[in-house]
Amino acid sequence: MKLQTCVSSDPALRSRLRARIAQLEDVLAPAIADDLDTTTDDPRTQLVTASLIAAFNLLATQGAAKTKRWTPEQAAARLDPVFTFLRAGLAALKDNQRSDERTDPQRVPGRRRGHHA
Repeated sequence: MKLQTCVSSDPALRSRLRARIAQLEDVLAPAIADDLDTTTDDPRTQLVTASLIAAFNLLATQGAAKTKRWTPEQAAARLDPVFTFLRAGLAALKDNQRSDERTDPQRVPGRRRGHHA
């Protein structure tokens, strides 16, 4: 609990925590890109990754502001809506991609219109 208080009350430590959370992008982006059958530089991948990083930052801020540590169940209850939201977004992106591929047979999966290698 003291660590939480130290981090929440020190701007340099809060900044360092945000930087550490941002490092998750290196792990998350390739996994999200694989799930979308695209690349890490695809805007859809970047949007989902940024959303997840923002959610982690928000949860870290909320957790640091608490006076009592979250139980694992409380932490899971906070994370579940985030993952539900992101799963729905991923599903919509995949459905849209499949729709685009059906209506444009020349389209390469994962490549935006007008974007050539």
